[in-house]
Order: sequence, then structure tokens, then C-alpha cells
Amino acid sequence: MWVEKPLALTLPELDNIEAALATAPGVLAVGFNRRFAPDTLAAQALLSRTPGPRAITILVAAPTLPAGHWLADPAIGGGALLGEGCHFIDLACALACGMPTAAHVAHARDGGAISLGFADGSTAAIHYFAGSHRATPKERIEIAVGGRTLVIENFRRLVARGFPGARTAWWPRGKPDKGHAALARAFITSCRDGSAPPIARAELLEVSRLAVRLGARGGASG
Repeated sequence: MWVEKPLALTLPELDNIEAALATAPGVLAVGFNRRFAPDTLAAQALLSRTPGPRAITILVAAPTLPAGHWLADPAIGGGALLGEGCHFIDLACALACGMPTAAHVAHARDGGAISLGFADGSTAAIHYFAGSHRATPKERIEIAVGGRTLVIENFRRLVARGFPGARTAWWPRGKPDKGHAALARAFITSCRDGSAPPIARAELLEVSRLAVRLGARGGASG
């Protein structure tokens, strides 16, 4: 079963989904595509050879939502930090190779700032805000570890600094590749041959619970 993000808008909805999954056969996939982007996969390969805690910064120049937009309606879209921010919570967890042990959010109109802490000392800061100039690239991800830095520029270019033998990779395409097709292929393969799902169910549920808590109410969890 393919479910577009977010998986649910409330914690009771997630409880019901988890209960149904306990006895449901088949594959569950949620549209968390950015972890399947070429830039993300290349960054993970480089990071796997670099020990130490990672400092992850994700900047999102979100569009300004018009009045009455469905995404801003908590009952339909969950609000910007849940409806869209869940993408970047999942991406941060994929880059940190784990789930956070602490989280905090500061809400703002059409977005906010999320900070995550991980057991190994890694951190992630997600800034999702509207109001940037229209020429600003929508997404920029920076990962610093062990004196080395990776920068993903709008999922069109990966810049590697300090990684021996690594060169800046530019993906020659007209549009950013955010991993949509790769996730779809992984889902179809899993359905056909019974292999592991693209993202483990437990991880999907944990990311979704965190996104609901942070997106809906703010506050801290530890």
C-alpha cells in the first residue's frame, strides 16, 4: 500500500494505522522520497566512511501559502510543518542513520524551526520558512563531520569538501531529482519479490509520530 505523506494527521490516527498493520500483510510505503535522491545516496556513501557525530542543517525556502490553502488547514493538510516538514524530519533521520532522542520546535507562520538530537551526538536543524526571494533555491542541505563538509544544493548538485577522492557531482538534468522515481521503483520491487520495504514500518511510524507531535503542537520531546 502506498500512502502519500503525511501518514496521518493525529496520534489517534497513527494508533489505528499501527494496529491495522500488526495483522496486515503486504508492503507499506510513505512518500518520503528525498532519502532516495541521488544526492542523498551519494552523501550517505561518503558519510559511511567518516566516523563521528554529524551536524546536519536543512534549509527550506518554502512558498508563501495563499489564504485558504489546503496545506495550511490542520484538518486537511496538517499545517506546513506536518504536511511538508515530515519530509525533512525523515531526511534528517536518514542522514543521521537513526531516530532522534530529543526534539524541539519553534513555530512560525507557514513554517518553523525544528532541532533534533541523536544518541551518537549528531544534531539536525531544520528551518522551514516562507518569505524568501523567489530566486532562492528551495532546498539546501549541509552535513559537517570530522572536518569535512557535504552540501546538497536543491538536489541538483552535491558538493564534497575534504573527502579524499570525492569530487563535486553535478546531476545534468533539467529538474531536481528528489528521489520520487527511485522510491516508486523500490516499492514496486518490494511488492513483486517480497523483499524488505523501502523504509521499515517501525521507522515510518516513528518519523510520523514525531512529525505529528512537532507539527501539530510544538514543544519538546526527549
